[in-house]
Amino acid sequence: MDWWQTVSLMATLVLTGTAVATFGWRVLRRETDKLREENRHAHNRIGAEIGQVRGEMLQIRDDLRGEIGQFRDDLRGEMVQFRDDLRGEMVQMRDDLRGEIGQVRRDLYGEIVQLRNGQASLLEGQASLREGLGEVRGELRGLTQSMQTLQDDFRAHVMAGTD
Repeated sequence: MDWWQTVSLMATLVLTGTAVATFGWRVLRRETDKLREENRHAHNRIGAEIGQVRGEMLQIRDDLRGEIGQFRDDLRGEMVQFRDDLRGEMVQMRDDLRGEIGQVRRDLYGEIVQLRNGQASLLEGQASLREGLGEVRGELRGLTQSMQTLQDDFRAHVMAGTD
């Protein structure tokens, strides 16, 4: 074998190796590009799915906020209605108690007038008057305590309603 044949064989081997390496490089590059493209598509698909889930979660959050707001508004309306009803009942009860107190006063005044007119003797009148006054005082104390209790209850309900 001559030297030129050896050089020719070596050149052929180098060129063949270069061609094989270039071909391998191109195949590797093509496969890498395919993997990159698949990765990009998968990333876009996952991003779209995450966006969809995020949108659904935001919709659920907004729906819950709306329902909570509606419940809060309904509850406030019921509390206002309850407070107004309670206030009306307390006014009615106060008016009734004032009427009863007025009736007790009128009854007491009638008894005093009868005593002044001499329908009973002075001693009987004094005893009767003291007894009547004791009952009236007891009733007035009871009515006063009832009025105080109603005022305290009303204040407690009003303060509870404003919270």
